[in-house]
Formats: sequence, structure tokens, C-alpha cells
Amino acid sequence: MRCVDLAEQDQEVQQGLGVPYQVEDLRRFWRELSCDWNAFTSNADNRHMPAITLIDARVQVGYLKYDHPQSLHYPDAPGAARKHLAPVYMSISTATRDQMFTTIWKGGDRKFINPSHAELNGGTIARCIDTVIQRVDRNTKERTKAYNIRLIINTARRGVMRFAQTGTGRGAYLPPDTERPALLETAFVRDRARQMVSNSGAGPVP
Repeated sequence: MRCVDLAEQDQEVQQGLGVPYQVEDLRRFWRELSCDWNAFTSNADNRHMPAITLIDARVQVGYLKYDHPQSLHYPDAPGAARKHLAPVYMSISTATRDQMFTTIWKGGDRKFINPSHAELNGGTIARCIDTVIQRVDRNTKERTKAYNIRLIINTARRGVMRFAQTGTGRGAYLPPDTERPALLETAFVRDRARQMVSNSGAGPVP
């Protein structure tokens, strides 16, 4: 496979399907390929896509209606983050076995909050969950796109490293072990939510 084929795949990820391929796209691809990289001293290994963090996924969904009561886990007097009108944040975790996702409620100090003590901006927990899902899915889409671009760049870099070692006597084609990579599909939390609702028999998720 030629590097121009990888450049075209990169352009599809960058701009979407159906956008005409331009010479400038190839130039941009080569600039990205060579940025902070050397064919003789650098590597082009693929890494796992980093998981989204709870901080990245969190959204302020309300505030405390009063000072948060003390609990077994937090027996001390409440600090500023657990006082009346302190912001309450919700995030979503998909690292669960028995559910598609779970909601996590915390204060500004990252300590857990009981949502029953919160006044919600959206009025209902369902609306708050929808807001957080939109945030997570937007973040996941951007991260998946960046990861796929890195896959393509690394594939081309491995080809360049091969050329640097063996020359291009047989033509400027990538070796079989650097074929056009299979890109990662975006795993949207909204799809999990629809499945949860479908399994429970409730109404549709927008």
C-alpha cells in the first residue's frame, strides 16, 4: 500500500466521507507524520486509547439544598464543598458489569454526594443524565477520532522506517505488516442508555 492511500484514509477521518481529496491533504499528512519524529531514532508503536476520566465526564447538574449531612465515610464537619449552595457534579462510568453505565455524584472536593440532598438544574435526574451523556459522547467522539488519526500516522511511520532501513528499490509501497489499519468505532454511551431502556421496557431515549 502506498502512503498516499493512508493519506486518503487520514483525510476521511479528519473531514468525513464524501469530501474531495486535495493535494494539500497529502502535504498536511506528511507534516503530521514528520512532526517531532525521526525515522532512525523514534518508534511508531500503537498504544491503547486512554480511558475517559471522571473529571472529563463530569457536569455540574445542581447545588446542595443545605449543608450535606455527615456520614459514616465523611464524619467530619462539612467543608466548603459540602455546604449549602455548593455545586454538585454528576459523571458517568461505563466500567460496570451488571449495568450499561452508572451515575456518580460528587462535590467540588471529589467526595461522594447523596443526590437526594441536591437541587437539580435540569429539574429531573433523567435530564441531568442526558446532559452528561451528551458531554461524554462528544468527548469520546473527539478522542476516538484523534486515536484513529494516530493509528494511520503510525502505520505510515512504520513504512518510512522500513524504507529507511531497506531502501525503495521495489517501489514506494508499505510492506504487508503496515497495511491500512482497521479504525476504532466510537462507542457512544447513548447506545448503552437505549439498550438499558429497551431492556427495562420504558420509553425511548431521544
